[in-house]
Amino acid sequence: VSSPISFVFDNNNTLTVDDTPANNPDFSTISEAITKSTANDTISVADGSYSNSLTVNKALTINGGVGGGTSTQTAAVSVTANNVTLNNFTFTGNLGSGAVINLDTDIAHSGITISNNHFTNSITTYYVIRAGGYKTNLAITGNTFTGSTAGNYNALIFLGSGGSNINVSNNTFSAFPSTYSIFVIQHNGKYNGAETVRTTGLTINNNNIDFTGYTNADGAEGISVRYADNVHVNNNILTGSATATVYETGITLASVISTVESTVNNNIASGFSQNIRILRWSVGEGFTDGVNITGNTLTSGVLTGGGVSRGTGLYLAGTNLLIQNNEFSGN
Repeated sequence: VSSPISFVFDNNNTLTVDDTPANNPDFSTISEAITKSTANDTISVADGSYSNSLTVNKALTINGGVGGGTSTQTAAVSVTANNVTLNNFTFTGNLGSGAVINLDTDIAHSGITISNNHFTNSITTYYVIRAGGYKTNLAITGNTFTGSTAGNYNALIFLGSGGSNINVSNNTFSAFPSTYSIFVIQHNGKYNGAETVRTTGLTINNNNIDFTGYTNADGAEGISVRYADNVHVNNNILTGSATATVYETGITLASVISTVESTVNNNIASGFSQNIRILRWSVGEGFTDGVNITGNTLTSGVLTGGGVSRGTGLYLAGTNLLIQNNEFSGN
């Protein structure tokens, strides 16, 4: 006797997932819903804990917390398609050497949104969100990172070069474990020793980064942008925990060459070895050029070690910089 066959009729482009079968969902796992979905569907995930790793390989909107409560994802997510949204999940757990969310490494994709998620005690020796290079129309917004960390010299949010129209805004970061030396938001520009195309149109606004309690002796960086054009880092609040032996920087622009004026405006940074620094990364990449630095409040710089220009509110090594109406104290 053959087993019974079940059907799911998707007559409204929405599939439901619930780990409680008594609630009669379409599926009990997110992975099965992805497999059975068609492009441009919405997957609505109810309260519960979901432990399958996920590969999102078609255009989908996946919403957690539908109907109230928390949808907790404890395994890695890989996105390999355009026009994918991951919204309102809680990500938690120690994933070892894997990224919590990997946006297909350095493969070109467009239209990905990661919004309103909670990364709670998400631990990895790699990256928490690895966007990689060649991403366009990418939004990482409204997320909260608490007790989460990447590995040594890796980032909670990592962006590679060659992209455009990237928005990393309205995110909150706090309670970092001191296990590793980290970047919080990092845009980097070199792969396998070779320069690639600069990202154009990078916005990092209205984030709150709080290093209070962080003590790793190898230090950390809050926002670090290298090898990009048309960069806007505005209205962020950064609280450092630098000491005489712990080196930290708040905001770094390195070799940002602006064909359209970049801005570092109205940020509040305090308690770093260097609150804001503008420089070149290497001779070949050039000095940062064409940046408006206005209305920042930079306080309580910390003298760390024997390095040059430590304890500074604003460190400058660039060209065509407009600096006005900034407030300094205690540096």
